[in-house]
Amino acid sequence: NNLLLYARQEDLRPTTFSLTGLIQECINQTEDTIKRETVSIQWKIPEDIMLYADRDKLKQVLLNLLQNAIEANETEKPITVEASQEDGKVTLWIKDRGKGMDQETLKKIFQPFFTTKSKGTGLGLAIVKKLVEQMGGEIRVKSQLGEGTTVQITLPAQGKSNSPHSQP
Repeated sequence: NNLLLYARQEDLRPTTFSLTGLIQECINQTEDTIKRETVSIQWKIPEDIMLYADRDKLKQVLLNLLQNAIEANETEKPITVEASQEDGKVTLWIKDRGKGMDQETLKKIFQPFFTTKSKGTGLGLAIVKKLVEQMGGEIRVKSQLGEGTTVQITLPAQGKSNSPHSQP
């Protein structure tokens, strides 16, 4: 399924929605994993941030990133999710306190089939990057060994797409 998702170009179906509501929905959906891994998530999203984007695709992106953060987190410190809006852009940060990645690994994380997990397909972050870019956004990752990883996603607040298949 992930291979098909990565390979095909899907139409965007943008709608206007609250980022706070979407984040809460994603955290609720990962609740069982959070309890099993004994990790917590703290989030600070201004209530007034509204996006015009493909809500389902952004949800897929966020669930993948939250799952990665939960699996990577190795301390009792919480995973943090924050967002801000300025200059027509919404920026979202997801930060874990895991073991982090060295620079060589960091260079490869968006390559299809690259994984550091024993049961991973190596398509999760490749799909995340593809979807973020399809929605007209950017994704950046900073990581330091022993400190953890921060993923930053920036999306246009009013939605612009790089996809010829998007719908106005």
